[in-house]
Amino acid sequence: MVSVYNLSTGGKVAEYTCSPREAVISAYAQFEKHDRNTWDYENQYGSLVVEGKLTIACGDYCTMNEGVTDNDLLDALDDSFSESMMDEAFDKDFDSDPEFRDKKWRLLNDGE
Repeated sequence: MVSVYNLSTGGKVAEYTCSPREAVISAYAQFEKHDRNTWDYENQYGSLVVEGKLTIACGDYCTMNEGVTDNDLLDALDDSFSESMMDEAFDKDFDSDPEFRDKKWRLLNDGE
């Protein structure tokens, strides 16, 4: 089963018993274009497909490529955010609040 998600709404829209490419094209055609002419989907919408290392999408409709696991996605997210980038964002947003800064220090140093 291939689960397809709408990236605009964040919700699962359908499950298909076909390849990930066919699934995202089908979801796009059916939910975005209200097109039920299934035998012509590849010709009509195939050029809209964007394939990445882990995911495949057509418009706002996306799924994982064959063989990709949830852990693969989590690893990719971990790799994309360096610790220094997270610290910088964390410091910019909250360090002006002394109470929050103290809580942050306690969490980082005491684990409480």
